[in-house]
Amino acid sequence: MNQTEIIVSGSSVAEVVPQISGALSNERGWLTAGLSRSWDTDSGQRINAETSLTYSSVFQACSLISQGIASLGFEVFTRTADDDRERLRLHPAWGLLNISPSPTEDITAFSFRETMTASALLHGNGYAAIGRGGGGRPTSLTLLNPQMTWPDDTQPELMYWTQETAQDEARPIPARDVFHLKGLSPDGLVGYSVFKLARNSWGLGLAQEKHGARHFRNGSRPNIALRTTAHLDEDQATSLRQRFESRHRGLDAETSTAVLSGGLEIVPFSISNEDSQWLQSRAFQRVEVASWFNLPPHMLGSSEGPSSYNSLQEENRRFLQQTLRPWLNKWQSEADLKLLTGNERDGKKTYFEHNLASLIEADTAAVTEQVTKLIASEVISVNEARRKLNMNKRADGRGDEYRNPAINPTVDIVEDKAEPIRAEAPQPEAADPGPCQKLLADVLCTMQGVEAERMARRAKNTGATFEPYAKRFYRDWGKKVSEAIEPLTGVWQQLGFDLNPELVAAAYVAHNLGALVEVYENTSRNVLESGVKTLFTETLADWPRQLASDVIGEAQHVQNQ
Repeated sequence: MNQTEIIVSGSSVAEVVPQISGALSNERGWLTAGLSRSWDTDSGQRINAETSLTYSSVFQACSLISQGIASLGFEVFTRTADDDRERLRLHPAWGLLNISPSPTEDITAFSFRETMTASALLHGNGYAAIGRGGGGRPTSLTLLNPQMTWPDDTQPELMYWTQETAQDEARPIPARDVFHLKGLSPDGLVGYSVFKLARNSWGLGLAQEKHGARHFRNGSRPNIALRTTAHLDEDQATSLRQRFESRHRGLDAETSTAVLSGGLEIVPFSISNEDSQWLQSRAFQRVEVASWFNLPPHMLGSSEGPSSYNSLQEENRRFLQQTLRPWLNKWQSEADLKLLTGNERDGKKTYFEHNLASLIEADTAAVTEQVTKLIASEVISVNEARRKLNMNKRADGRGDEYRNPAINPTVDIVEDKAEPIRAEAPQPEAADPGPCQKLLADVLCTMQGVEAERMARRAKNTGATFEPYAKRFYRDWGKKVSEAIEPLTGVWQQLGFDLNPELVAAAYVAHNLGALVEVYENTSRNVLESGVKTLFTETLADWPRQLASDVIGEAQHVQNQ
């Protein structure tokens, strides 16, 4: 590599410094971007994700999209044998995406999904580490720094690297355990950083804000001037101004009449063409920001929006179809891929879907007219219509028929008084205990996954206090396990089996606590965390399924007696 030596004397410093500065000018952009993660713009403003949000239109656009997505219910459905579908509220991923992604419940699902979407909107990528329990079921979602996380496809298997700060050592995470919400991407692995692409556009908007602030701070001017042909010294001019302002300033003086004499006249100041163009350019910047986020301009306060109620309704529909739906599909696809097991994904038997009812609902009259026509066309039943209106089924047991009330009104069936011929009732077939056992095992596996993560964390951070903590923890944990099992009792009863959540929870807690205490007593403190992890991943891995099998076996025995 050729090197050039520059000998600098005291008299030549002024000549050499500009040359050195010019030589480094091309590197200044990437150098400052690498050190401060900010980017220079043609307007002279420095842009990064945080400064972009100081631009009101960008903040409003990110808030509209991220909060709109986070406010929608994120349901888990499974297909039934007759190709219908049922909600799975007991699926572990449902709680992570609708209640809290953390076992400690220190963040709400709304905040998690809002933050993930905002990261993808600005940085092009939102990342979260997936914690897993027994059977590979997801137990937690932990937000990762989007500026310190990146995919690595140079290995045989796709990996992600992440670190909290630039000083931390990067750690690898398998791609299967990273929930990656990405925007427009050149390769399908990582999304474009939007604030980098839009830096010149948004930098111009920030520069216009700064220009306006400086103008009103340094170059502001009065609304009117008092002009007279007489010569006034400074004291006379001050006295005249004060007398005029004391009489004509304030709310009470809005309609007062000014009386002028001695050739005095009022000269109003009108807005200049330059100021008018500045205001127009500010309005145009809102439209430009809306185009970066594919938003209808009127949603950012632009006057170029729709002028009638019907067109506004169409613009709101466009907001759903063109702005939100692509992001909703990204959320659903990533959740299907990362939060479901392979068996659940096969044939799309289990899948995620957002509840869009709150976005597409019209006014009450329109909804009522819609469901009335659907009932008359025998497309939906009365009970299905009531469900759309957030109402329970009819209490009289009717409402599941598909009929037009105007043509086929309900006719009460009069019982025949004659004694019917009684046929011998067929013996009911024994209910299949398999689904009941699986439901209970899934709930216990989910609870044990949360439990394993907390115990391992405690074993890492504590020494002699681990055993007292475990005993306190399991006193309250038994109640939570019982509450998690409680919704299953109705399903068991329908199949003829009895389920006592408190007894099952007591047996589960006693077994796990005893195993933990044994590990604590026979393991040195420096490897306690490893011992606890081994306990849950190996020794106790099949315990929830074994307990579920024992419980259903006991229930069958009681049923047969």
